[in-house]
Amino acid sequence: MKIFRNQPALTPKDRERLNKAGYLGGWNKLVRLLKDNPPSEADLKRLVVLELEGGNPRKQILEKLIVQVQKIERGEINQAIRAACPKYFGI
Repeated sequence: MKIFRNQPALTPKDRERLNKAGYLGGWNKLVRLLKDNPPSEADLKRLVVLELEGGNPRKQILEKLIVQVQKIERGEINQAIRAACPKYFGI
């Protein structure tokens, strides 16, 4: 299932690792794990795919994961802009 432009591969080892981590165990567990042990952008994308493949995707969990991906991407864009225009940002 292709969702993202630069989607990382989802190997059986990734599936096992992410399932053991418990990110998709439920809303409260997801929120706690995202705060305590945030996954990489690639793992967030893998989690979105895992949730969609689960048969009954949960809208709130998908939205939370997508917001986390967007937050990382937005930070990368802001860093690139700051690096390109240091005077504008007072750096």
